[in-house]
Amino acid sequence: MSLDRCSEECSSSSSGPERLQHFNRIIAFACHTEPMKRAIAFAERLSDTALAVVAGVNLLFLALFVLTLVAVSGRQARATDISCDAANLMQTLSPEAVVRIRAAEAQTPNADALLYEVRKGENPPSFLFGTMHVADPRVLAMTPAARQALEQASTIVIETTDILDPKKMAAAIFGDPSLTSFTGKQSLKDLFSPEDYAMLADVMRERGLPLVTVAKMRPWMISASLAVSACETERKKAGAKVLDESIGAYANENGKALVGLESGLDQIRAIAATPDELHAASLLEMARHADQMTGVFETMIALYLEGRPGAIMPMMREILPGAADDAPGYAEFEQELILKRNETMAEAGAPMLAQGGAFMAVGALHLPGEEGLVEKLRRRGFTVTAR
Repeated sequence: MSLDRCSEECSSSSSGPERLQHFNRIIAFACHTEPMKRAIAFAERLSDTALAVVAGVNLLFLALFVLTLVAVSGRQARATDISCDAANLMQTLSPEAVVRIRAAEAQTPNADALLYEVRKGENPPSFLFGTMHVADPRVLAMTPAARQALEQASTIVIETTDILDPKKMAAAIFGDPSLTSFTGKQSLKDLFSPEDYAMLADVMRERGLPLVTVAKMRPWMISASLAVSACETERKKAGAKVLDESIGAYANENGKALVGLESGLDQIRAIAATPDELHAASLLEMARHADQMTGVFETMIALYLEGRPGAIMPMMREILPGAADDAPGYAEFEQELILKRNETMAEAGAPMLAQGGAFMAVGALHLPGEEGLVEKLRRRGFTVTAR
């Protein structure tokens, strides 16, 4: 698909010379190469430093919008026909590594469930469900218990309803160029040593995306191009919905109330508020392990299907050990993208959950931990029980 075709498809989403220039930079980024297409369906993974990016923090909304530009040229296959040839890397880890992962799970509250019954007083129950933002048919199937809770609910709550509205996402993405691009003289090259930049350039060039073409993009945008399973992107190109999008569409199709906990712009601002240096370090770490990312993707899905969201980050620390939770800027990252958003979700979701009959679906990594949604709801007086 040509750049002109991409720009033509979404020219109504931006206005004014500055916004159009910014829009065209991002469209060039999206349409220039196949690797960015592969970045679309799993733009939730920055690196091991990025706790909860995989299944919790929704970089996906930006990626989904860009995918609508890339994929309009045609659908070569049905989404259900697309399969991945990747190994579960848990099977390749040493017994000692598996023990460490299990120990980390055991120390994390609410690490081993995706569906929770939520009650307050004598009202009917509501349900809290952890999603993974992918279109893999195994994930979309959901468990029978989760599917039943969804079908019986009168109110469906997801992270943001903007995922169903490309125009809103366009406004969020292109309305403020500083969220996605360097607006001054700074460029991506300024964040790396000459040696690291050369290595990153080699990796990106192998994927058909010369860094010179995205020199003004902020590193959180570029990280996506190294983090994706190719078959997941093919599913999106074929029209498949990720799980959260599928749940929202189900609500609309069946006349159920659909509510979002936050806006897409809120999420993009949260990402953009974290240090570029941290995202640059994450990008570099992903470049060093680029050949492992398909396996990591498959392993995350496997752990999710086992109902083990609390094992995902310990697994990554074993497979991608080059980053640590005490990395510079990590505390700020965690505060902006995890803890603050968990509080926002708990505050917004509590009234609907308390009434009963609600099904609240958020990224699975928002559930575990002392500051996860399960514990936050318990502290608000809810009885929360794994199902």
